[in-house]
Amino acid sequence: MANLRRTDQSTPPVWPGVAGRPISSGAARSAALRRSHRSLALLGLFAVVALVLSVHLGLSASAGRVGGCGADGACAALSGTIWGTWFGVPIAWLGVALYAVMLLLLLGLWAKRTRWLGGWIALVVLGTCAGAAALWFVALQELVIHQRCVYCMLVHACSVLVAALSVRIGWMQLRAHSQVHAAPVGRDHTRQFVAALVLGCASLAVLIVGQLVSPTASFAVSKVGPIHVDSPNQGMTRTIRLPGIDTPLRVGDDPLIGSPQAPNIAVLMFDYLCGVCRSHDQDIWDLVDRLDGELAVVLLLVPMQRPCNPIVPESAAGKPGACDLSRLAMAVWRSSPDRFPEFHKSLMSCPDPMLLRNPYYDCVVAVPIAGRKAAYLVGTQVAGQALTDPDIDELLARNARAWSSLPNTYRHIPAFVLGDSVLEGEFNLEALYQFVQQHTINSTPGEPDHEASSRSHVVDGASG
Repeated sequence: MANLRRTDQSTPPVWPGVAGRPISSGAARSAALRRSHRSLALLGLFAVVALVLSVHLGLSASAGRVGGCGADGACAALSGTIWGTWFGVPIAWLGVALYAVMLLLLLGLWAKRTRWLGGWIALVVLGTCAGAAALWFVALQELVIHQRCVYCMLVHACSVLVAALSVRIGWMQLRAHSQVHAAPVGRDHTRQFVAALVLGCASLAVLIVGQLVSPTASFAVSKVGPIHVDSPNQGMTRTIRLPGIDTPLRVGDDPLIGSPQAPNIAVLMFDYLCGVCRSHDQDIWDLVDRLDGELAVVLLLVPMQRPCNPIVPESAAGKPGACDLSRLAMAVWRSSPDRFPEFHKSLMSCPDPMLLRNPYYDCVVAVPIAGRKAAYLVGTQVAGQALTDPDIDELLARNARAWSSLPNTYRHIPAFVLGDSVLEGEFNLEALYQFVQQHTINSTPGEPDHEASSRSHVVDGASG
């Protein structure tokens, strides 16, 4: 019995901070504690970085979230898509909430000196959730949106590291807890660990559902100042004076939907490589048909690519091919306006109808194919000269200056300008129709204004 008591007394205790290794000395116990705290400190560091970046992205998204395409970088482009919100809330705020909870949990684990079993399980759940969401958003940027948000990628990198550390530390602590209480690892604690992983991954499904049911139309109306439009007059070229440019637009120089003698002239700023512009292009044509001669729309090409659009910052990736597609479209219009609709719709169409469910996918015709289409419609010489025509480049630069005059809060395309206001973002046909009703020179679209034929006017957005 004496020997047995000595044996029991000499058995080194197992400290929970190290998985399955007995610690007999105070020095070894202190070393293990330091290693555990170093892992928690590193995990906390990555969580703090992710939290700060998420706050920055959340504030940016909340300051002016509107759908569409812009030159303000991929981060704004992502926040403006359906993938940038969860039940209407900017995704970045979900990241803020997750990392705030995780940091509070780490403080609790630190204070309890690693003996809080439920805390370790919760840490595995949160870490797995962060890692799964990071992989999902990386896939969206690479495969769907085709743009990379630098800040988002930094958050995702921190999330993956947080996930790896959380899973590793959580597993070690569960093993240690199992051995302290003489419970076989293959029973309770392994099942708890696997359940935590499954629960963390299942949260990704909740995230995706929230994204899919988020509002798909996000648009805003802003004031841009009065737009001067010459009244209809047979035999004379009408002009439009937009804020931000010195030279007025001559109706007919740019592609036009509808009659140049329509009482109301609107301006649509768009880019062939903007998915939202493509998905709502048919709404513009339907609107003109619906108003039956009371509205015409000038198509103002604003390619989101340097050098034809100097407003695009050098830090933005831009849209490769946007300038050449716009040049070809302008060449077709100037050479044969009757054939422009065919060329325009060929660029706006999507090869796979299934992809229309996601308007942010860049399913567009490549520049060489568009060049062959233009050559077929207006001839090889015209199509070939379009890519180096200085007159076309000057028109595109003028369009960029007009676009840059839009309010700094959004400055997205498509942008539908009429009266003294602009409708920006991912609008639909009904939103367009209501906007036109409020900003036409007639009290009701479809009723001709007989006085307009004998006067020049300034379209007033306040008149309804």
